[in-house]
Amino acid sequence: MAETGAGHFDRRFRRAAGTVFAAAGILVLAVTALVAWDLYGERRGIVSAAKREALTLARSLSAHTEYTLRAAEVALDRIAAEVPSAEGERRPEAVRRAMLDVSRILPAIDNIVQANAAGIVVNSTAGLPPTRLDVSDRENFIAHRESPSLEMMATEPIVGRITGDTILPLSRRLSNADGSFAGVIVATIGPGHFEALFAEVEARPRSALLLAHVNGQVMSRFPPTEAVGATFADGPLFKTHLAAAPVGTYLSPPLSDGEVRIVGYKIVNGSDLVVAAALNRKEVLAVWWENFYSRLGFLAVFTLLVAATAAVLGREPDDDGRALVERLRAAVARLDDPELEVRVGHAREFVVREALAGHADVTVVLDQGLQGDDVLVSGTFAQVD
Repeated sequence: MAETGAGHFDRRFRRAAGTVFAAAGILVLAVTALVAWDLYGERRGIVSAAKREALTLARSLSAHTEYTLRAAEVALDRIAAEVPSAEGERRPEAVRRAMLDVSRILPAIDNIVQANAAGIVVNSTAGLPPTRLDVSDRENFIAHRESPSLEMMATEPIVGRITGDTILPLSRRLSNADGSFAGVIVATIGPGHFEALFAEVEARPRSALLLAHVNGQVMSRFPPTEAVGATFADGPLFKTHLAAAPVGTYLSPPLSDGEVRIVGYKIVNGSDLVVAAALNRKEVLAVWWENFYSRLGFLAVFTLLVAATAAVLGREPDDDGRALVERLRAAVARLDDPELEVRVGHAREFVVREALAGHADVTVVLDQGLQGDDVLVSGTFAQVD
């Protein structure tokens, strides 16, 4: 026998209410998932764009550095060409004139030094030191003296003995007319040239630009720091990424300031130098975080609205509501009208529909003209107090 009465109605209502709350939960989860997926895609897109930006900066600065080095090599060739044609006391003057001409043409070169076959500095565009300067122990001098076929050489950054600054030396072998060793000519490029170049780059405010030797020694950095001249061979760029590829991007681990950076790097063609551009990830994602919190607020409001709607629709009927159910069923049974129409206000619509769900011959109509708790059965009010 089918169960009837208030108990049956309560169970039906609870099942219907459970469906309402489950649907509300699924809706909130679905919208949250869509928002999260959209934020994830947006974040990936911003980071990818920042990687391209960093790599473009590194490529551009690498090309400029390569041009500077090639220009310096051409200049050294020009100076070296003066040596075999000048003899005796004329040789230093001829070389010095060529050195001064090159210094005027290439402002990137801080100083040009000529050392004789014994390693004694005999010419310098920055002026000779007050005491005799011997560079015969320098790596480039020894290499040129021992290897006649080695015409041009670029070593790792060193501390200049005339200026005391970290410099990048480019050296050229000088040979006598008979091919014997006549000394070296060295052009030095200081960090100031690259710092000035980096300062002109339209990069993000909290970005950093770096020129270093592949061994980790920093040649130049902008903004300037005490890192210039220091060696960071254990850093991820020098320890891991350069070994994997001469050009690329990566996310650096948090540094001393706790910030993660998006780094693009490239080795300068034909040299042992690398240029890196680092963008602050927090700065890159600033707009994304604004969107994140905005959508988080939207989700909070949306969730509250859905929860409130579900609470209204799934509200358990009070005692008056249960009494209404019994009166409606009694009225339907008493009237026994195959075309019975029940008109109801919005406040009792859900309860009435559930109460009469088993009566296929009863039509429930929402009537906006009725008061919220009014129910009209075949023209007779059954108002709940």
